[in-house]
Amino acid sequence: MSESHKDKGDFILRGVKKPSPLGTTLLVGLRALDPFLQYAILGRRIAAHLIHRSGGSIAQPNASLITNTILDRLELSPHAFILLSMSVGSSLKQIIWATFTSQETIPVSSAIAISVYNTLLNSINTLLFVCEQTSLQDNHTYSGRSGLFLGIGLYTVGIIAELTAEIQRKVFKQSPANNGKVYEGGMFTLARHINYGGYILWRSGFALASAGWIFGLLSWAFFFYDFAMRGVPVLDKYCQGRVSHVKSLKEVLPTDVTAQYGQQWIEFKKKVPYALIPIVY
Repeated sequence: MSESHKDKGDFILRGVKKPSPLGTTLLVGLRALDPFLQYAILGRRIAAHLIHRSGGSIAQPNASLITNTILDRLELSPHAFILLSMSVGSSLKQIIWATFTSQETIPVSSAIAISVYNTLLNSINTLLFVCEQTSLQDNHTYSGRSGLFLGIGLYTVGIIAELTAEIQRKVFKQSPANNGKVYEGGMFTLARHINYGGYILWRSGFALASAGWIFGLLSWAFFFYDFAMRGVPVLDKYCQGRVSHVKSLKEVLPTDVTAQYGQQWIEFKKKVPYALIPIVY
């Protein structure tokens, strides 16, 4: 087995691959609640007091989306519906991660931290959208419309990239023949942590579509710095220091017969120079 490792500032208990029904169930439940909170904010049902206390005012909602389907019952404008869809997409992505693509144990503390962190980020986006002073809602200029469309594009590309990369790696890791091996295929030929890069893209796109270019750029800078300075170094340290014992279907080889995962990772870094986003970093 790999040694367990949880660095300071890391949400994940790396190397511990055991079922964690309580932590997984908690994370799924909390993330499933997030779209309901965002819907309440986007529908101006809550948060008015907080915005007024902050010196802002509530932006009047635009005409509701008309599709002649059950979606009309939401009574949200097309723009607000897009943001709600982004919230739903983010929750679904992380539920899939918790129930399918993640191999590590999810402690209760990590489930709470991950859920609260992502709900807080989504809530900041939707609060800024319903605040008249920061909302992109009524910005019908070229800058405003391009911000919305680019935000949708970044969100779509980012969340698909993150999900695809994690599914590809999961399929690779499920084969006993690949036990103790670094996955170097699929999306990971573009960047060593392409799933992190995807997260940066969709988070920045969500922010851009909510409150415009300044907030979108600030979000990009925050997440890029966080992953470049914290996420990537923590994971690199773990991968380079990891020793994996090779397992077959029928037996566990003696502990002195090991695959040096750390050396594989060093070679992988030489093959794929980019850490997060191809060409960028």
